[in-house]
Amino acid sequence: MSSSSSGAGLRRVVVCAAEHEVRVGLRRALAGSGLDVRTCGASHNEVVRALGSTGSAVVVLAPASVTEALVSAPLLRGGRAAPVVLVLPGESGLEAAEAARAGVYGVLTIPVSDDALLASVHIAFGVWQRSCGLTTRVDKLNSEWLTLKTVSHAVGIMMDGYGLTYATALARLQQLCARQNTSLYRVADAVIVAHGVTALAA
Repeated sequence: MSSSSSGAGLRRVVVCAAEHEVRVGLRRALAGSGLDVRTCGASHNEVVRALGSTGSAVVVLAPASVTEALVSAPLLRGGRAAPVVLVLPGESGLEAAEAARAGVYGVLTIPVSDDALLASVHIAFGVWQRSCGLTTRVDKLNSEWLTLKTVSHAVGIMMDGYGLTYATALARLQQLCARQNTSLYRVADAVIVAHGVTALAA
């Protein structure tokens, strides 16, 4: 995912539909919301242009079918950060898990009331922000876990190879970090590679 706007409020809604009448109706439903509401066709390029540089946006996508929605929504996710609210014609039968995998955070069916649309847009944005925050935390934990495994492995190699204590081996790695002005992970990884180990077990 690209940079999150965690903590920022919703500023823009992009109404994306191939049918002009649908775009006009959805824009009218959001007219009194105080949000910057933009409309465009259903193509990926049009949506990206309408989104602009803001990360505080929601895409309201009104495709002709569920199939079109599941093809379009993931494309809209790439290279920008904004959740998608689908507005579908009739009952869709779209499962929540399937929708979430495609970057969809809300599903409505036509006809849509003004209140329901505005509520769905705000709920989708809030859930997406929490999801971005959790993804960032998971990525950070994974990175920390990889560093811990790599450093522990390198310390073990130095203890076995040079008869050092854990504390001394770790201190040597830290000294190398300071001398080379690089991260502990990079130094540890270099030690592992130098001893002929190319990867750590998961």
